[in-house]
Amino acid sequence: MSMAKEVSAAVYDFKYNESRDASDFKSFCVAYMVSSRYGVDTRGFDFSRLPREYAEMDTQAFKGELGTMRDVLGEIQSDMYKSMEKNKSAKNKEQER
Repeated sequence: MSMAKEVSAAVYDFKYNESRDASDFKSFCVAYMVSSRYGVDTRGFDFSRLPREYAEMDTQAFKGELGTMRDVLGEIQSDMYKSMEKNKSAKNKEQER
């Protein structure tokens, strides 16, 4: 979980120019999505208390936040796929030798 949250925070910082504090909850949500998607135990995630700014958001703003979370998830998945393919190619080259 912590690795996925850190990667999410880095993407928010790099792509959206958001500080770690500003993106903390969103990074937590993306970490949950990554964990859930790849079969990692998600029992450690607690969504019982929504940050005040989310509780007070109108529907459009909330959808926008969900959209950025989905985009960050997609970027992480894309990077993971590229990394896995790169490692796969390196292993194949080693086996050919």
